[in-house]
Amino acid sequence: MQLSLLLPLLCGAALHGGTVIQDGVVYTTHSTYAVVTGLTGGYPENTLVIPSAINGLPVKEVAKRAFSEVAIDRLILPDSIQTLKSSAFDACTVKSLSLGNGLKTIEQYAFDDCYGLTSLTVPDSVTSIGRVAFDIDDLESISLPNKCTLASSDLFDEDAPLKSIYIRGGKPNYTINLDSFYPKPTIYLEVPGISTLWGCPVEYNSPTAVQKVEVTGETTIPYGGSASYICKATYRNGTTATVTPAWSLSSTSYASVTSAGEVTNRNTTYAPQEVTLTASYTSDGITKQGTLALSLEGRPNELNGLQILGEASTSPGVDTRYAAQASYANGDRRPVSPDWSVISGGQFASISADGILSIASLPVEMALVIRAAYSEGDVTKECTMSVSAKPSVFAGSVFEYTYVFRPGWQQVSIVLNLDAASKAALLALRPIVYDGRAYSHATDLSAGTSCWIFASEKTTVKVSGTPCGVLKTTQ
Repeated sequence: MQLSLLLPLLCGAALHGGTVIQDGVVYTTHSTYAVVTGLTGGYPENTLVIPSAINGLPVKEVAKRAFSEVAIDRLILPDSIQTLKSSAFDACTVKSLSLGNGLKTIEQYAFDDCYGLTSLTVPDSVTSIGRVAFDIDDLESISLPNKCTLASSDLFDEDAPLKSIYIRGGKPNYTINLDSFYPKPTIYLEVPGISTLWGCPVEYNSPTAVQKVEVTGETTIPYGGSASYICKATYRNGTTATVTPAWSLSSTSYASVTSAGEVTNRNTTYAPQEVTLTASYTSDGITKQGTLALSLEGRPNELNGLQILGEASTSPGVDTRYAAQASYANGDRRPVSPDWSVISGGQFASISADGILSIASLPVEMALVIRAAYSEGDVTKECTMSVSAKPSVFAGSVFEYTYVFRPGWQQVSIVLNLDAASKAALLALRPIVYDGRAYSHATDLSAGTSCWIFASEKTTVKVSGTPCGVLKTTQ
């Protein structure tokens, strides 16, 4: 504005009811006070400070639509202003606003459709607030006095992202409608002992009020073991301290906890069990809880028994496979690989590491006893099984018999009165006999002879002859 145009305005300011423009702000003067009525059309940058007086007159009011549709980074109002008229900040964009400590009245829709303002402090001097006075789209936090008269319980734009309402002093003498907000904002009071207000959670707004508690310690406790836990409280002023809370568990079926925070695993099942440890700490009437999930290891699932599975009968020349099944304390069963042995009839039969029972020869029907032994951890179990073995021949008949030699040494009993060709076939394997005094290579293999034969690889020899000894006649 040119100086020639500004001078008449400034001169006219001395007259009551005149207009004054200063730093781009328009003021209207009355007999005893001045009013902020608008801007000269600019969009002030950075900080705009409204003075407490214009031409010696106190600035007491912000008029209707005074800051309508303008953008201001920061606006500071003086303590002299007592009233914000309806729609004073209509469609205004302001990032920071300081209200003076002399403000008494905020009329309805004073901040109608206002933007940019995320927090606002309403001074203790305010005694009256109109309906939906704070229609501020971006408002997240507001601080209010505890004594005030509200024209309506509806103060806020229901679309605002309101998270925190701070009430200074004691419990408020008014009610605010917050039904439309989700999630509910948190109410901060300077008095302890109130947990909810206007349907919202309440926090104790004191620097030394406990804000949260945390539980620390081992998350897994071995079977029959114990672990100690610590509770740390964090206060609103940022300080922390180790405190003594009330301890509890989500279930006492599997664990117990002492007043000192020691948890003992009493899980007698064979499976891990999950429980939650909770610490409840109360300070100045405010209670906070911290939790920690614990895994309680179950009893060791010890080896409980062993069983042999397989055919109850077999015969020479037939490979019969056997298996072992372990049972456990929790009732589970599963196949295992035991150590195998033949503990009765071993001179006629052998069993391999993978459970294959082989009978090289058999003079009579007999019961072979096989044994399985298995160890797991510090526990060893063994079991036996009786296997009926029968020569598949007729007494007095001539028949063929097959010897199966596996690699290595094995004892052989001659079960037939062999013919010459059969004797020659076996003698070719250079069997060794013991005459009670010394070992020597056999020169004759008469029925009933026991000898040892070494085979470098699996060898099958078919022989023929007549049975010897007492054989059960097959009808």
